[in-house]
Amino acid sequence: MNGQGVSVPKSNVILNAQPASLEVLQAYQANPAVEVRYKAKAVSDGFALVATVGGHEYALERQRGGIRVFKSLNSVLSFVDAKFGVKRFAVEGDGWNSGQKEIAA
Repeated sequence: MNGQGVSVPKSNVILNAQPASLEVLQAYQANPAVEVRYKAKAVSDGFALVATVGGHEYALERQRGGIRVFKSLNSVLSFVDAKFGVKRFAVEGDGWNSGQKEIAA
């Protein structure tokens, strides 16, 4: 584990999103004719990154399979900024538990 993401069993993820690789999401983002909206969705171990493209939701997938889960919202923000040049995303807190880390000030 590199500190940014951990694997979560698919049965543990409460997403109605199709898994998608980073390369697929970057291709959508690079297409000026496509609107991509991002959200961090709380799951049991952190936050999954979900992209909405044309009414379809795609969850960022790990290279070795499974949905990538970030431990904090700061990690999500750093990732979407570095990989997509995006500084704004929604947060969906359903599934969040009080034991998760708060956003660092």
